[in-house]
Amino acid sequence: MKDKSNIKWCMNQMRKQRHDFMNYLQVIYGYLQINKPEEALNYIKKINSRMYMLSQLYNLDNSYLSLIINDIINSIERCALEWQLKNLNFYISEEKLSKNINKYIENLDIFKQELYDILRKEFKKQEIYIDAKEIEEGVQILLYNDMEIDLNNNNLNFILISENISLYKENDKKIVMINIQ
Repeated sequence: MKDKSNIKWCMNQMRKQRHDFMNYLQVIYGYLQINKPEEALNYIKKINSRMYMLSQLYNLDNSYLSLIINDIINSIERCALEWQLKNLNFYISEEKLSKNINKYIENLDIFKQELYDILRKEFKKQEIYIDAKEIEEGVQILLYNDMEIDLNNNNLNFILISENISLYKENDKKIVMINIQ
C-alpha cells in the first residue's frame, strides 16, 4: 500500500510538470501571435534559468529530497512567488528520508495547505531561497526571504505552525523550517 502512495505521488509530480510545460508553451505562443518576439525571448530566458535550477535539484543523489523540494517549489509558484535553490552541493542520506517518507506522503495534503497559507500570508512578492540540511532526526528544508539572514539567530520570533513546520520572524526577515522526521 505504501508503494502505491509513493507511485501516486511521483505521478502527480509528473502531471504538474507536464501542465507547467504546456503553460510555458502557451505563453510563448501568445507572445509570438501578438508579434512580441522580444517578450517571448525574455520569457524563454526566465524558463531556461528555472530549468537549470531544477536540473540541479533532479541531479541530487537523494530522489526523495528532490521530489519533496519539487513539491515545495510547486507551492511557492502557486503563490506567484519567485524562488532560488541555494547550497545544493551537499549530501543528505537517502536513508534518513526513506524512513520518514511514508509519514510525509500520508500528511502531504495537510502539509501543502499549511505551507501555502504561510507563503501567501508571510512572503508577499518576495523571492524565496530554498536550502536543506540533514538533522539528527531526518531532514530540514529552509525557506527564507533574505540572503543575509542568519539561520542560527536565536533572536527570531518563533511561531509553531504544526508538528513539522515552524516560522521564525524578525521584522521583515522570515524563515520557514520544514522538518521531515
